[in-house]
This record gives sequence, structure tokens and C-alpha cells, in this order.
Amino acid sequence: MIKLAKLLWICLLFQVLPPALATQTAEDFQTWTQFIAQGKVRANRDSPLLWYLEFQGRFGHHSSDFARGFVRPALGYALSPNLSLWLGYAYVPFKSSIESNMTTVHEHRAFEQVIFSHPILDGQFISRTRLEQRFLNTTADKSWRLRQMFRFSHPLWPKARFSGVFWDEVFISLNTTDWANITPNWGAKTGLNANRGFLGLAYNFTPKTWVEVGYLNQYTPSDQFGGRRPKSQVIHAPMLSLNLRF
Repeated sequence: MIKLAKLLWICLLFQVLPPALATQTAEDFQTWTQFIAQGKVRANRDSPLLWYLEFQGRFGHHSSDFARGFVRPALGYALSPNLSLWLGYAYVPFKSSIESNMTTVHEHRAFEQVIFSHPILDGQFISRTRLEQRFLNTTADKSWRLRQMFRFSHPLWPKARFSGVFWDEVFISLNTTDWANITPNWGAKTGLNANRGFLGLAYNFTPKTWVEVGYLNQYTPSDQFGGRRPKSQVIHAPMLSLNLRF
């Protein structure tokens, strides 16, 4: 238990230190919610075919306004109990200012990903590598982005329903987009796009139903806003996630 507590404090320090060291940052306090359902294709429980469905709602400007939503379905194929390949799509509506008017922009994403999981140190380690192709309804320019997430969870004590959870995800823009010309304060530049970390607790109602709640921190460099923002952005958010496995 003491070793786990030390590990969680180290994870928290690793998560918040880079934004704290940034010389100029603009901060926003948001609220993020998430629902995830996943499982095997029911037609054959021994089938290697997998399915996944995710919904998200994010509220920004000190949690006062809707900022972004997600609908993300995917199909996967299990190469082994620890390794799977996935193809998916995400619909992402978000608010943006176009010609000084706030409007809803519709983003569409195709993605491919590889997920590897393995027990380690009496906990569970997960690596997810995702490649995204992102499209906006306001421009034909396409953005390519690579995402690498590492996650570790560990029961607080043997056979506990509570677990400590830490994950960190790095976002890398693989090309520069002209989205900033269409959508102010938007437009990725090749390089680091963002870093997102989470530290919290999970509670298992059953082996297939659990909830996660904790603190999320996201850092975005200023050059990822198409030169429209002189400051990098740091998001602080409580995050609540409900998970179902079938």
C-alpha cells in the first residue's frame, strides 16, 4: 500500500510538472464525462471479433459551456488475449469562432490502433497506439495525428474493489494544417500537439462494471493554435467515466 501511494505521487508530479514549468500558459477549468461499452461479438463468444462504443461530453470556460462531444465506435480483432487491432470512427462536434461568430464545427475522424495489455507488479499495464485522420466540415485539409497512451492500474489492497489509476497520452501532429485560416485558434503544426494525463480511482461494482473518477490535466503548446494564441493552454478537469464490459 505504501509503495502504491509513492507511485501515485510520482505519477501526479510527472503529470503536472511540464505545464507548471511553462513560462506562459492560459488555464481553463473544465468538466469531462465519458461512457464506454465494449465486448466480444455476441454471435460467437469465442470469436476474436471485438466491438467498442464511447460517448463523451466536455464542458469548458470554467465548465459553463459545452465545448466538445464525442461519439466513437470501433471494431477490433484479437490476435491474442493481450494484443488487438482496431479500426474506428469518431464524430466530434465542437464550438469555434468563425468570422467572429460562434458556431458548431463538425469534425470526423478515422482511426487505426493497436492495444497491448499485460499484468505487471500485481496491476494491469495497457499500451494504446492510435493513428488518426481528422477532417472538418469547413475545409478539405486533412490532419494526421499519432497518439501514444500508457496506462497502469493497481488495486489499493489485495482483492480490493478500489484501484489507483494513472495514464498519460502524448499527441503528435504529423503534418501542418490550414485549419487556423478557417477556424480561428485552431490548426495543428507538425510536432507535439498535446500531452494529457489522468490520476484517479476506479471502483468495480462487478468484474464487468466499473467507474473511474479523478483529475485530468492537458497541456497544449501555443504553436498548435495556428499562431492565434501567444500562450500555451492548460486544462484542469475532474473526469468521470462509466465503463461496461459485455
